[in-house]
Amino acid sequence: MKECLDDVLFVASCRRRLEEGLPAHRIDASEIDTYVDLDPARPTGFYMIGKGRYMGCVINRRDVNHLYRKDTLVEKAVTETEYIARLFAEERSGTAIIQTFAGSAMLSCCGWAKVSADFYSNEHDLVLRPPSGMRQPRTLRMLLLEGEPRHSLDDRLRFAIQLSTSVLIVHSLGIVHKDIRPDSVLVFEPLMGDEGDLFPMKLGTPYLANFDRARPDSADTTITPFKYSHYMRVAYTHPVHTTTTEHIRYHMRDDVYSLGVVLIEVALWKSLFSWKERRECYDADFSWFDFSTDKYKRMFLEMGQPEYRNRGWLMRWDLIRLAEKEIPPVMGSKFKDVVVSCLMFGEKSKPTFNESVMKITDTEYENKNESVAFVRDVLSRLRSLNFSYRFLLLP
Repeated sequence: MKECLDDVLFVASCRRRLEEGLPAHRIDASEIDTYVDLDPARPTGFYMIGKGRYMGCVINRRDVNHLYRKDTLVEKAVTETEYIARLFAEERSGTAIIQTFAGSAMLSCCGWAKVSADFYSNEHDLVLRPPSGMRQPRTLRMLLLEGEPRHSLDDRLRFAIQLSTSVLIVHSLGIVHKDIRPDSVLVFEPLMGDEGDLFPMKLGTPYLANFDRARPDSADTTITPFKYSHYMRVAYTHPVHTTTTEHIRYHMRDDVYSLGVVLIEVALWKSLFSWKERRECYDADFSWFDFSTDKYKRMFLEMGQPEYRNRGWLMRWDLIRLAEKEIPPVMGSKFKDVVVSCLMFGEKSKPTFNESVMKITDTEYENKNESVAFVRDVLSRLRSLNFSYRFLLLP
């Protein structure tokens, strides 16, 4: 309970702000107009503000252009942005800011700004305040691609626990994130730390961010364009959304699935995607896990099925098999069980290969608001793990 106390108090504080109807702070866009991407060489979509009273804060941009195509959805876009900004708003006492971070799981929000570069461009910028005494953050994707890890397994387990805690808090507050990937996780390291306190020797503290596609679970869902590689959409998205042309409402179940995929990458400390210099974007890296279209075409043909049958369910079967084979030698069987349960959340039994080949859609799952209890159980199982040995993962 002591480990959870800060998180419980944070959730209670967020709910109080909603119940009291406190307004979200509106920031003039001119106050945050000087910023740079966290990684100019490989754009992250997060921006560090360079001057003014919000200097050092991080911009989390919500691209709502697709909503502005219909005037009736403009108000909806503003309402959802304000909801998120108010939910995670930093506490103030007069002009003083009271740090109200949930343990080490969520960043506080200074407010939001509406940015309209021209008639056809509309974005909402959430301004997130980093914890005090921290260096400029990097995304989890950046770290996964930054050479060999040298941190301890205990450190990696702690990292997984904190990331799962972020998901639990978001769901406890009734938010469906819809875009949980290593690119959506900001990792902070101590400003005053020496080399032994920094990556790759140590892992910093992860915070789930990137609320570009997030919405309240009770709100109407919309079709949000996925602006990344089509492989990235398939890799982190529950198969129910990739195996049909029909638009199906996102549930918290789908976030849990995405968390399971990210935990595979954390456990093995390998990224499913690498930076392609020629194309200047992230794209699938099949060097350690082949989830290419060609591979699944061959598998379908071998089963006497059309080669262009949608591969989402088959890829999930493949990810479960990967987790069962590769995670136990590194993080143990219990960690593997947590990952597999995330990938299977909402289903009664583990899918077979034949079922995964033949499955077209999901008719069994009903939204029963079980995600909070499930992720709480995930955290309990992760916290019960204890690596009695401590060593560095040397290259």
